[in-house]
Amino acid sequence: MGLFSNRFDVEQSINDAMTNQAMSFGQLDRSAYAPMTAANALQSDMAGRGIGMMLGGQDPMMAKQNTIDEIMAKHPDPRTAEELEAVANDLQAAGLNDLAIEIRSVATETKKALIDSKKAGKPSQDLLNQIDFGLTSSILSDEFVDSYLAKTQAEYITKYNSLADDEKTGMYTPTQYKNKRESARKELANQFKSFRNFISRQPNAGINEINSLLSNETLLKQAFKEWAATNTNNVMAEFIDQNVFIDTLDKSSPMSSDNTEISGGNTDMDAMVEEMTPDEVRIKVKMYKEMEDKGFFISPTDQKIYDSMKKQYPDLAQIDTTAFSNPETQQWFETNLVA
Repeated sequence: MGLFSNRFDVEQSINDAMTNQAMSFGQLDRSAYAPMTAANALQSDMAGRGIGMMLGGQDPMMAKQNTIDEIMAKHPDPRTAEELEAVANDLQAAGLNDLAIEIRSVATETKKALIDSKKAGKPSQDLLNQIDFGLTSSILSDEFVDSYLAKTQAEYITKYNSLADDEKTGMYTPTQYKNKRESARKELANQFKSFRNFISRQPNAGINEINSLLSNETLLKQAFKEWAATNTNNVMAEFIDQNVFIDTLDKSSPMSSDNTEISGGNTDMDAMVEEMTPDEVRIKVKMYKEMEDKGFFISPTDQKIYDSMKKQYPDLAQIDTTAFSNPETQQWFETNLVA
Protein backbone atom coordinates (compact mmCIF):
# COMPACT_ATOMS: atom_id res chain seq x y z
CA MET A 1 0.00 0.00 0.00
CA GLY A 2 3.02 2.28 -0.07
CA LEU A 3 4.38 4.54 2.61
CA PHE A 4 1.00 6.14 3.25
CA SER A 5 -2.15 4.04 2.81
CA ASN A 6 -5.60 5.40 2.02
CA ARG A 7 -8.94 4.58 3.56
CA PHE A 8 -10.19 2.71 0.47
CA ASP A 9 -7.24 0.32 0.51
CA VAL A 10 -7.60 -0.09 4.26
CA GLU A 11 -11.30 -0.90 3.89
CA GLN A 12 -10.48 -3.42 1.19
CA SER A 13 -7.77 -5.01 3.32
CA ILE A 14 -10.22 -5.36 6.23
CA ASN A 15 -12.76 -7.04 3.95
CA ASP A 16 -10.08 -9.34 2.56
CA ALA A 17 -9.01 -10.24 6.08
CA MET A 18 -12.60 -11.14 7.07
CA THR A 19 -13.02 -13.22 3.92
CA ASN A 20 -9.77 -15.08 4.49
CA GLN A 21 -10.70 -15.72 8.11
CA ALA A 22 -14.12 -17.06 7.08
CA MET A 23 -12.50 -19.35 4.52
CA SER A 24 -10.14 -20.66 7.17
CA PHE A 25 -13.09 -21.48 9.40
CA GLY A 26 -14.77 -23.29 6.51
CA GLN A 27 -11.65 -25.37 5.92
CA LEU A 28 -11.82 -26.61 9.52
CA ASP A 29 -15.15 -28.30 8.75
CA ARG A 30 -14.62 -31.36 6.56
CA SER A 31 -18.37 -32.07 6.23
CA ALA A 32 -20.83 -30.92 3.64
CA TYR A 33 -21.59 -27.96 5.84
CA ALA A 34 -18.20 -26.32 5.32
CA PRO A 35 -19.53 -23.56 3.02
CA MET A 36 -22.23 -22.74 5.56
CA THR A 37 -19.61 -22.56 8.30
CA ALA A 38 -17.54 -20.11 6.26
CA ALA A 39 -20.61 -18.00 5.43
CA ASN A 40 -21.67 -17.87 9.07
CA ALA A 41 -18.16 -16.82 10.12
CA LEU A 42 -18.10 -14.00 7.54
CA GLN A 43 -21.58 -12.81 8.48
CA SER A 44 -20.65 -12.85 12.16
CA ASP A 45 -17.53 -10.74 11.50
CA MET A 46 -19.49 -8.28 9.43
CA ALA A 47 -22.30 -8.07 11.96
CA GLY A 48 -19.92 -7.69 14.87
CA ARG A 49 -17.99 -4.97 13.08
CA GLY A 50 -21.21 -3.15 12.21
CA ILE A 51 -22.58 -3.31 15.75
CA GLY A 52 -19.26 -2.20 17.17
CA MET A 53 -19.16 0.85 14.91
CA MET A 54 -22.78 1.67 15.86
CA LEU A 55 -21.70 1.68 19.51
CA GLY A 56 -18.81 4.07 18.77
CA GLY A 57 -16.11 1.52 18.23
CA GLN A 58 -13.57 1.69 15.43
CA ASP A 59 -11.48 -0.81 13.63
CA PRO A 60 -7.80 -0.27 14.66
CA MET A 61 -6.69 -0.15 11.04
CA MET A 62 -9.29 2.48 10.20
CA ALA A 63 -8.39 4.43 13.35
CA LYS A 64 -4.78 4.47 12.21
CA GLN A 65 -5.79 5.55 8.75
CA ASN A 66 -7.98 8.35 10.11
CA THR A 67 -5.02 9.62 12.13
CA ILE A 68 -2.81 9.54 9.05
CA ASP A 69 -5.47 11.39 7.03
CA GLU A 70 -5.70 14.11 9.70
CA ILE A 71 -1.94 14.58 9.76
CA MET A 72 -1.67 14.69 5.99
CA ALA A 73 -4.47 17.25 5.84
CA LYS A 74 -2.07 19.55 7.73
CA HIS A 75 0.78 18.70 5.32
CA PRO A 76 -0.90 18.17 1.93
CA ASP A 77 2.23 18.14 -0.25
CA PRO A 78 5.46 17.71 1.74
CA ARG A 79 8.48 18.04 -0.55
CA THR A 80 11.33 19.71 1.31
CA ALA A 81 13.33 18.13 4.11
CA GLU A 82 11.81 20.60 6.58
CA GLU A 83 8.25 19.76 5.52
CA LEU A 84 8.94 16.02 5.78
CA GLU A 85 10.41 16.51 9.26
CA ALA A 86 7.20 18.26 10.31
CA VAL A 87 5.17 15.25 9.10
CA ALA A 88 7.46 12.88 11.00
CA ASN A 89 7.04 14.90 14.19
CA ASP A 90 3.24 14.75 13.96
CA LEU A 91 3.30 11.01 13.22
CA GLN A 92 5.51 10.39 16.23
CA ALA A 93 3.25 12.51 18.42
CA ALA A 94 0.30 10.35 17.29
CA GLY A 95 2.13 7.17 18.26
CA LEU A 96 2.91 6.10 14.69
CA ASN A 97 6.61 5.71 15.36
CA ASP A 98 7.25 3.25 12.53
CA LEU A 99 5.96 5.71 9.94
CA ALA A 100 7.78 8.59 11.63
CA ILE A 101 11.09 6.74 11.25
CA GLU A 102 10.43 6.08 7.56
CA ILE A 103 9.51 9.70 6.88
CA ARG A 104 12.62 10.96 8.68
CA SER A 105 14.70 8.69 6.51
CA VAL A 106 13.13 10.25 3.40
CA ALA A 107 13.77 13.73 4.85
CA THR A 108 17.44 12.90 5.39
CA GLU A 109 17.82 11.62 1.84
CA THR A 110 16.08 14.72 0.49
CA LYS A 111 18.42 17.01 2.43
CA LYS A 112 21.46 15.06 1.25
CA ALA A 113 20.30 15.22 -2.37
CA LEU A 114 19.83 18.99 -2.08
CA ILE A 115 23.33 19.45 -0.63
CA ASP A 116 24.84 17.28 -3.37
CA SER A 117 22.95 19.28 -5.99
CA LYS A 118 24.23 22.58 -4.60
CA LYS A 119 27.78 21.27 -4.49
CA ALA A 120 27.52 20.12 -8.08
CA GLY A 121 26.29 23.55 -9.19
CA LYS A 122 28.68 25.58 -7.04
CA PRO A 123 31.40 27.27 -9.08
CA SER A 124 34.97 26.30 -8.29
CA GLN A 125 37.51 28.80 -7.02
CA ASP A 126 39.34 28.56 -10.32
CA LEU A 127 36.16 29.56 -12.16
CA LEU A 128 35.53 32.46 -9.76
CA ASN A 129 39.11 33.63 -10.23
CA GLN A 130 38.32 34.05 -13.92
CA ILE A 131 36.10 37.00 -12.96
CA ASP A 132 38.86 39.24 -11.66
CA PHE A 133 41.26 37.85 -14.27
CA GLY A 134 38.81 38.85 -17.02
CA LEU A 135 38.35 42.33 -15.59
CA THR A 136 42.08 42.78 -15.05
CA SER A 137 42.96 41.79 -18.60
CA SER A 138 40.26 43.97 -20.20
CA ILE A 139 40.41 47.03 -17.93
CA LEU A 140 43.62 47.30 -15.88
CA SER A 141 45.87 48.85 -18.51
CA ASP A 142 48.64 51.39 -17.91
CA GLU A 143 46.29 54.00 -19.27
CA PHE A 144 43.64 53.04 -16.69
CA VAL A 145 46.18 53.28 -13.86
CA ASP A 146 47.42 56.66 -15.11
CA SER A 147 43.85 57.96 -15.23
CA TYR A 148 43.30 56.86 -11.64
CA LEU A 149 46.49 58.59 -10.53
CA ALA A 150 45.46 61.73 -12.38
CA LYS A 151 42.16 61.72 -10.51
CA THR A 152 43.40 60.86 -7.03
CA GLN A 153 46.85 62.53 -7.11
CA ALA A 154 46.49 65.18 -9.76
CA GLU A 155 48.85 67.68 -8.14
CA TYR A 156 51.64 65.12 -7.78
CA ILE A 157 51.28 63.83 -11.35
CA THR A 158 51.20 67.34 -12.83
CA LYS A 159 54.31 68.34 -10.88
CA TYR A 160 56.16 65.11 -11.77
CA ASN A 161 55.43 65.49 -15.48
CA SER A 162 56.51 69.12 -15.46
CA LEU A 163 59.96 68.32 -14.06
CA ALA A 164 62.99 67.63 -16.20
CA ASP A 165 64.77 64.34 -15.50
CA ASP A 166 67.57 66.02 -13.54
CA GLU A 167 64.96 67.85 -11.40
CA LYS A 168 63.18 64.71 -10.26
CA THR A 169 64.45 64.38 -6.70
CA GLY A 170 63.02 63.66 -3.27
CA MET A 171 59.42 62.48 -3.51
CA TYR A 172 59.47 63.09 -7.26
CA THR A 173 62.08 60.50 -8.22
CA PRO A 174 61.19 57.90 -10.87
CA THR A 175 61.28 55.27 -8.13
CA GLN A 176 58.73 57.15 -6.03
CA TYR A 177 56.56 57.65 -9.09
CA LYS A 178 56.80 53.95 -9.94
CA ASN A 179 55.81 53.04 -6.37
CA LYS A 180 52.74 55.26 -6.59
CA ARG A 181 51.70 53.68 -9.87
CA GLU A 182 52.15 50.19 -8.43
CA SER A 183 50.14 51.12 -5.35
CA ALA A 184 47.37 52.48 -7.55
CA ARG A 185 47.42 49.33 -9.67
CA LYS A 186 47.03 47.12 -6.60
CA GLU A 187 44.19 49.25 -5.27
CA LEU A 188 42.35 48.94 -8.56
CA ALA A 189 43.05 45.19 -8.81
CA ASN A 190 41.60 44.77 -5.32
CA GLN A 191 38.29 46.15 -6.61
CA PHE A 192 38.10 43.31 -9.11
CA LYS A 193 38.80 40.77 -6.35
CA SER A 194 36.15 42.32 -4.11
CA PHE A 195 33.65 42.07 -6.95
CA ARG A 196 34.62 38.41 -7.46
CA ASN A 197 34.07 37.72 -3.74
CA PHE A 198 30.71 39.46 -3.91
CA ILE A 199 29.61 37.24 -6.80
CA SER A 200 30.76 34.11 -4.96
CA ARG A 201 28.41 34.94 -2.07
CA GLN A 202 25.33 35.24 -4.26
CA PRO A 203 23.05 32.19 -3.80
CA ASN A 204 21.94 32.24 -7.45
CA ALA A 205 25.46 32.49 -8.88
CA GLY A 206 26.00 28.94 -10.12
CA ILE A 207 28.35 27.54 -12.72
CA ASN A 208 26.06 28.41 -15.61
CA GLU A 209 25.55 31.98 -14.39
CA ILE A 210 29.29 32.54 -13.93
CA ASN A 211 30.07 31.12 -17.38
CA SER A 212 27.44 33.40 -18.94
CA LEU A 213 29.05 36.39 -17.22
CA LEU A 214 32.54 35.42 -18.35
CA SER A 215 31.46 34.79 -21.93
CA ASN A 216 30.13 38.33 -22.33
CA GLU A 217 32.68 41.08 -21.64
CA THR A 218 30.03 43.79 -21.92
CA LEU A 219 27.83 42.05 -19.34
CA LEU A 220 30.81 41.51 -17.04
CA LYS A 221 31.86 45.16 -17.16
CA GLN A 222 28.30 46.37 -16.66
CA ALA A 223 27.84 44.11 -13.62
CA PHE A 224 31.14 45.38 -12.20
CA LYS A 225 30.13 49.03 -12.67
CA GLU A 226 26.78 48.43 -10.99
CA TRP A 227 28.51 46.71 -8.07
CA ALA A 228 31.06 49.54 -7.72
CA ALA A 229 28.30 52.16 -7.61
CA THR A 230 27.04 50.80 -4.27
CA ASN A 231 30.00 48.90 -2.81
CA THR A 232 32.96 51.30 -3.12
CA ASN A 233 33.67 54.78 -1.82
CA ASN A 234 32.45 57.79 -3.77
CA VAL A 235 35.80 58.55 -5.40
CA MET A 236 36.31 54.97 -6.60
CA ALA A 237 32.68 54.61 -7.71
CA GLU A 238 32.87 57.80 -9.75
CA PHE A 239 36.20 56.84 -11.30
CA ILE A 240 34.98 53.38 -12.32
CA ASP A 241 31.77 54.79 -13.73
CA GLN A 242 33.67 57.34 -15.83
CA ASN A 243 36.58 55.15 -16.91
CA VAL A 244 35.25 51.62 -17.40
CA PHE A 245 34.00 51.91 -20.94
CA ILE A 246 31.65 49.42 -22.51
CA ASP A 247 32.13 48.79 -26.21
CA THR A 248 29.20 50.27 -28.09
CA LEU A 249 30.75 50.34 -31.56
CA ASP A 250 28.25 49.97 -34.35
CA LYS A 251 28.85 46.37 -35.41
CA SER A 252 27.16 47.06 -38.75
CA SER A 253 29.96 49.44 -39.78
CA PRO A 254 32.18 48.16 -42.62
CA MET A 255 35.32 46.37 -41.48
CA SER A 256 38.74 46.41 -43.07
CA SER A 257 40.77 43.33 -43.86
CA ASP A 258 42.49 43.50 -40.46
CA ASN A 259 39.08 43.48 -38.74
CA THR A 260 39.22 47.14 -37.75
CA GLU A 261 36.34 49.50 -38.31
CA ILE A 262 36.72 51.68 -41.39
CA SER A 263 34.35 54.51 -40.63
CA GLY A 264 34.76 54.51 -36.87
CA GLY A 265 31.43 54.17 -35.08
CA ASN A 266 30.35 55.87 -31.91
CA THR A 267 32.17 54.84 -28.75
CA ASP A 268 31.04 54.93 -25.15
CA MET A 269 32.99 58.19 -24.81
CA ASP A 270 31.20 59.70 -27.80
CA ALA A 271 27.85 58.75 -26.28
CA MET A 272 28.81 60.50 -23.04
CA VAL A 273 29.74 63.68 -24.91
CA GLU A 274 26.51 63.55 -26.90
CA GLU A 275 24.55 63.69 -23.63
CA MET A 276 26.27 66.95 -22.64
CA THR A 277 24.79 70.32 -23.54
CA PRO A 278 26.76 72.60 -25.90
CA ASP A 279 27.50 74.94 -22.99
CA GLU A 280 28.89 72.07 -20.92
CA VAL A 281 31.06 71.02 -23.84
CA ARG A 282 32.28 74.60 -24.33
CA ILE A 283 33.35 74.82 -20.69
CA LYS A 284 35.17 71.48 -20.86
CA VAL A 285 36.92 72.33 -24.14
CA LYS A 286 38.10 75.62 -22.69
CA MET A 287 39.52 73.81 -19.66
CA TYR A 288 41.28 71.13 -21.71
CA LYS A 289 42.69 73.65 -24.18
CA GLU A 290 44.13 75.78 -21.37
CA MET A 291 45.73 72.65 -19.87
CA GLU A 292 47.09 71.74 -23.29
CA ASP A 293 48.47 75.22 -23.97
CA LYS A 294 50.15 75.42 -20.58
CA GLY A 295 51.65 71.93 -20.86
CA PHE A 296 49.68 70.47 -17.95
CA PHE A 297 49.22 66.71 -17.73
CA ILE A 298 45.96 65.44 -19.27
CA SER A 299 45.03 61.91 -18.26
CA PRO A 300 44.44 59.38 -21.06
CA THR A 301 40.73 59.29 -20.23
CA ASP A 302 40.41 63.08 -20.28
CA GLN A 303 42.32 63.11 -23.56
CA LYS A 304 39.73 60.75 -25.04
CA ILE A 305 36.95 63.01 -23.84
CA TYR A 306 38.74 66.03 -25.30
CA ASP A 307 39.26 64.23 -28.62
CA SER A 308 35.61 63.24 -28.77
CA MET A 309 34.56 66.83 -28.10
CA LYS A 310 36.83 68.13 -30.85
CA LYS A 311 35.41 65.54 -33.23
CA GLN A 312 31.80 66.42 -32.45
CA TYR A 313 32.31 70.19 -31.96
CA PRO A 314 35.18 71.12 -34.31
CA ASP A 315 34.39 74.86 -34.08
CA LEU A 316 34.91 74.85 -30.33
CA ALA A 317 38.34 73.33 -30.74
CA GLN A 318 39.48 76.62 -32.30
CA ILE A 319 38.50 78.66 -29.24
CA ASP A 320 41.09 81.23 -28.17
CA THR A 321 41.78 80.52 -24.50
CA THR A 322 43.89 83.64 -24.12
CA ALA A 323 40.67 85.62 -24.25
CA PHE A 324 39.79 84.25 -20.86
CA SER A 325 42.73 85.98 -19.28
CA ASN A 326 40.81 89.21 -19.86
CA PRO A 327 38.61 89.87 -16.76
CA GLU A 328 35.79 91.33 -18.86
CA THR A 329 35.76 88.33 -21.18
CA GLN A 330 35.90 85.98 -18.21
CA GLN A 331 32.95 87.75 -16.59
CA TRP A 332 30.96 87.48 -19.82
CA PHE A 333 31.79 83.81 -20.05
CA GLU A 334 30.69 83.06 -16.49
CA THR A 335 27.52 85.13 -16.90
CA ASN A 336 26.42 83.60 -20.17
CA LEU A 337 27.73 80.05 -20.02
CA VAL A 338 28.14 78.94 -16.42
CA ALA A 339 24.71 78.06 -15.06
